Amino acid sequence: MPKFLYTIIFLSLLSWGIVFYIVGVVNPSSYLPIFMFIFCLFIALSFTLSLLFFSILKKKKPDFLKDNVLYKKSFKYAAYISFGISGVALLRAFKIINLLNLGLFMLLYIGIFYQLKGKR
Repeated sequence: MPKFLYTIIFLSLLSWGIVFYIVGVVNPSSYLPIFMFIFCLFIALSFTLSLLFFSILKKKKPDFLKDNVLYKKSFKYAAYISFGISGVALLRAFKIINLLNLGLFMLLYIGIFYQLKGKR
């Protein structure tokens, strides 16, 4: 196992701990705790899904030597998926989820996908 994965696992556990702390202790009476929760959820999902995608990519390409390149690719798609989940949660948290806003968010989401799918 590469050494940088220990740091990622620690950051993932720390971010999930912060998410559970916000859910259990903090009172969502203003906008700041809601934004903190959604941002921490985004970070936690990104790190957790990147570890999952890294293990899948590592099994698909076991002879690939540069693990950091595989991790960067897995983190890119994990951040993309967690952005979608956090974005819908943000729309739902502020009660602005309707057909128009969801459609506009999906257009943004698809546009980001085409940017990620580029040459880099």
